[in-house]
Amino acid sequence: GDGGATWTVEENQVGKTLHSLSIVGAENVWAVGDNRTIVYRDNTSTPISWVDKSLPGTDQFKHIFMNDANHGWIISNDISVSPTVPTLLWTSDSWQTVQAVSLPPGVGALSSIFFLPVTAPVSSIDGWAVGDVDTGTGEGTILYIHSDDLLSPGTVTKQTSGVLTDLSDIYFSDLNSGWAVGKNGTILFTSNGGTTWTPTTYSLPPLQRLEALAFNNGVGVTVGQGGVVVAKGGGVAPWVTISGAPRDNLNAIAFAPDGLNGWAVGEANTILNTSNGGISWGPAPGTYAGIFNGVSAITASDVWAVTSGKQIYHYNGSVWSLNTTLSGSGILKGVYFPNATYGWAVGKIGTNEVFYYNGSSWTSQGFCSTTTTMNSVYFIDGATPPTDSMGWAVGTGGTIGRTTNGGAPWTCQAVGGNPAVTWNSVYFVDASNGWVVGNSGKIYHTSNGGVNWSSQTSHTTATLYNVRFSDTNTGWAVGSGGVVVFTTDGGSTWTSQMSGTSQDLKGIAFFKDINNIVKDVWTVGSKLVPSGDPPLGGAILHTTTGGN
Repeated sequence: GDGGATWTVEENQVGKTLHSLSIVGAENVWAVGDNRTIVYRDNTSTPISWVDKSLPGTDQFKHIFMNDANHGWIISNDISVSPTVPTLLWTSDSWQTVQAVSLPPGVGALSSIFFLPVTAPVSSIDGWAVGDVDTGTGEGTILYIHSDDLLSPGTVTKQTSGVLTDLSDIYFSDLNSGWAVGKNGTILFTSNGGTTWTPTTYSLPPLQRLEALAFNNGVGVTVGQGGVVVAKGGGVAPWVTISGAPRDNLNAIAFAPDGLNGWAVGEANTILNTSNGGISWGPAPGTYAGIFNGVSAITASDVWAVTSGKQIYHYNGSVWSLNTTLSGSGILKGVYFPNATYGWAVGKIGTNEVFYYNGSSWTSQGFCSTTTTMNSVYFIDGATPPTDSMGWAVGTGGTIGRTTNGGAPWTCQAVGGNPAVTWNSVYFVDASNGWVVGNSGKIYHTSNGGVNWSSQTSHTTATLYNVRFSDTNTGWAVGSGGVVVFTTDGGSTWTSQMSGTSQDLKGIAFFKDINNIVKDVWTVGSKLVPSGDPPLGGAILHTTTGGN
């Protein structure tokens, strides 16, 4: 009652899912939901109560719109069948009696209905409804509803939306000007009452489904999945994305030794940064583009990242900028810098899988295979020059590459049995003890620097994408479907941890406090959505209890 400064629970409809409200002044409020639920707010009672006026049946009442205190409409979807069968219900006596309105064939499941205000003297009523793709036309459903008066529901006819996607909400400011929104960031506009609809372009278009639409004096706002908010000013002002969670899947994460500065990288030009230990994340400063697959942080002002487009980017403490683009056809998958002087990137470009940075430039480094794609690289820092550094690279075909002198040369072996496993990540805690993880839940361990490898039982068949150990005993591996497995005995036994998500987890990072105790563990990945919907956004998960 005070503009949202405070909210109180006025009614608890236990066990009922409610989808929509319709308010005709403060005196007439209705809500509808699953299982043909209808409830009405009786403000004449003391205390105020909600009266159950539900109808028998199991259909989902998706949306309600009241023309006035007596006349109204409900979208009813029979979700027990596939495809969903929609119905429009109409009342002229506050839902004491209900009439089903005939719909054209092929109409998709309906989401929303809207009517222009009824003004006296009433000459006609005009409304529109939107929904999923029409099974006949293959286009998003838009219906036009017209009656010459309030004595009957009138007629319902199809309009041509022109888009092959589901629609969620619709609004008209007058008989001519209307907007509809839906899946894949769709915004439609009509200036002739819906005779023709035109897709509207806007800056930084999200791919999330836009769910709801509102206008006031020509100023519009639409909101949707992932917290996206798209708004337009009055007149011919464009639609502009003003808020929303990062849409794109995240592939890797790294923190500087201070535990405060971190970076998460992923698809579609995504580099996120935190400077407060992950309390908040935002786009990192600089100019960059591409699908980012790997990131390595040396310090808070010295960070490297690689892309599928063979690009290598560097952060200098102020901005990200392109360091180099490697020549040839291929992809970069991982990067690791053991110190500020030199580092390695891996992937497959032409017949080269490993690339070396000598402090000023990148060159390909002779590798023991020319047919595999390397997904991950890790080095134990030795004294400068880097010829004293031990390193490992892993990838397709069960290939594990090993070097004891900075990559001059590398030796390879196939590990994991037949059929060949794809290794996705490698990590060592010292010059002896290391682990690799890959598809089908495979984890292998070495205690002699990679000369010999032995299988460990992960108790999962999920693809494992990344592995990290804080010491020779304590480690985590993450993978598809939100899988996290954990060990406290060097991998002799692995147990599952509840990540709380079914999202694919791709990267891990951890931070130790001054007592060398793990304080924070991070993992990033992909948000899963219903089949056919685009990604919602990158997932970032954090634990301060070691995953407990």
